[in-house]
Amino acid sequence: MKYPVILLFLVACAATQRTETVIEPDAERACANLRRPEVHCPEGFGSAGGVSCAEIVSRRHALMPLPLTCWANATSAPEAMGCGSLRCIR
Repeated sequence: MKYPVILLFLVACAATQRTETVIEPDAERACANLRRPEVHCPEGFGSAGGVSCAEIVSRRHALMPLPLTCWANATSAPEAMGCGSLRCIR
């Protein structure tokens, strides 16, 4: 009986440690710009699983800085790709 109680405790702890992703303001601007018809990078539309672009970018930005300002100011797909960390393959 001891092991099921420990397993239940571990599952309960794992479920409570999930944290909300803090969305970077620049991530919202960058994703909105990447979705624009002039730029139209698929990365701006989020994942097939329903995770938004801003959430993905914010999680990644927390691990390694991304050129969010450059993405937000890009006027074309080649310019956005020139910022780095994007493929913009349609």
